[in-house]
Amino acid sequence: RRDAPQYQDRPLSGRRVVIVGAGPCGLRCALELRLLGAEVVVLEKRASYERINRLHLWPWCGEELKAWGAKVLEPPELSFGADPQFLHIGIGELQMLLLKPCLLLGVQIFYGVEFRSASPSETSWDVLYGTKCADALGPCPPAGGRLRHVSILVGADGPHSPVAHSLNLPSVETSGLRREAALGLVANFVNTQSVAEKRRRPFSLARQFFEPMFAECERETGLGLENIVCYISAHTHYFVMTPMKRSLISSGVISPEAGEGNILGAINEAALEAVVRKVVAFRWRPDEPALPEEVLDRPASAPALFDFSRTRRASTGL
Repeated sequence: RRDAPQYQDRPLSGRRVVIVGAGPCGLRCALELRLLGAEVVVLEKRASYERINRLHLWPWCGEELKAWGAKVLEPPELSFGADPQFLHIGIGELQMLLLKPCLLLGVQIFYGVEFRSASPSETSWDVLYGTKCADALGPCPPAGGRLRHVSILVGADGPHSPVAHSLNLPSVETSGLRREAALGLVANFVNTQSVAEKRRRPFSLARQFFEPMFAECERETGLGLENIVCYISAHTHYFVMTPMKRSLISSGVISPEAGEGNILGAINEAALEAVVRKVVAFRWRPDEPALPEEVLDRPASAPALFDFSRTRRASTGL
């Protein structure tokens, strides 16, 4: 990879880069900048990789990851290679995959370290940080809480970027998907590798194509959905769905008084857990076994509602 033509001149040799955030975007950015010759330091506030949600991968992205050494990106045996729409990987698994070539190429990654601020000098930046987790993975960062002579600072730290905030970088709202709230719901359940679970396959269903089934689900569970997707990994059954606001209100999950900008301000977690259990237990694939009760009793994490009506991005850099 290092011998590819685009990296031969090492145009960033002698430059020091600090990337805030060791998520998939931050680590992939670190790899690219390192191949271009830069000295790369990554700061990650989490002590370890703990994210269990799964990401759908477009085919070109899967090929890119395989070029970096990915071995298994496909669903279980019954679906292996059958449908590129089910090419997926866990966020934590993806981070571990990208971590290995980062370390082989000499990228420095410090966990449990939180970005504080950045101050410019005549020719470079000083990046200030603080230690957040004493028991974090890996080596400790340099003493003093300051990285000097930084040529490039990259904020790969999410939609509420502390890097952008500290430097007063303006953000803009990208085009909304629609006028009313677009809500998503994620649920993870432990895969116990039982016989029944091994006979289940991932699925992706939309109401516009399976209206009777979605109507039956709403009658049985009280939750109206526009679509539902199930990914199955060796560790979890991962469900992501788009519930209708009216059914979340009627199920007691959110308040009818909640405004469009504050729908997720007060969620009844018990009601959410109860309705999610019903939805994932519903026979979406009648020819396959239902999700066993022992699995329904073992959520890998609490279900989470999120609003993807509008997203924001930095409008510029420095």
